[in-house]
Amino acid sequence: MKAVVFDWDGTLVDSQCAYLDSWRVALAAAGRKITNPELQYAVGRAFPDVLHHFSQRLSVDPKKVEREFRKDFPVRVQAEIVRFPDAVTCAQELQKNGIDLAIATQTPRPEFNRALAVTGLDGLITTTVCRTEVARPKPAPDLYLEVCRQLQREPTDCLAIEDSRVGAASARDAGLFVVGIARSAQAKQGLNEAADIVVETLDSDMILGFCET
Repeated sequence: MKAVVFDWDGTLVDSQCAYLDSWRVALAAAGRKITNPELQYAVGRAFPDVLHHFSQRLSVDPKKVEREFRKDFPVRVQAEIVRFPDAVTCAQELQKNGIDLAIATQTPRPEFNRALAVTGLDGLITTTVCRTEVARPKPAPDLYLEVCRQLQREPTDCLAIEDSRVGAASARDAGLFVVGIARSAQAKQGLNEAADIVVETLDSDMILGFCET
């Protein structure tokens, strides 16, 4: 492998809790309480997909839900976002060894840029593609295909690191080798269906073992 493409939420950083909490708050403002199992639909999925799903399933006003979500999430994510030490160390070691690095994320560009700056990772990974820059979000392969195009690499020469079944399926269908990072038992079950290898922590030596240095 000549390049490594990281997912963002749940892989490099933990803003997923903020993301899910903002959905909970937005839906509650629209008069609907949601259970934790129902909320899991949002994991790894793009905002429009999740908004359509909850609006249809819970019969809520999508405009009100979106308004409440966009009011809550930016404040919450900047206060709560946390870097995963194993993933950041892995990316740093890959960079030192000359491996091309990129991010493929479902997060819209404005929100992603703010979060990237907050985490200080903007100097580590400069090739990034957001779901607003491709025709279809994950689980379609578009995000990963666009990353490979920008890196000027064939998908078969790239390794993806993903924390969700949706993201792993996207990378797999684009032709990348997929390492699933299972940060929970629930995530592990879904990743086993779509990733080539599933691990519980990211080890830079293991990832470098797949890469051409």
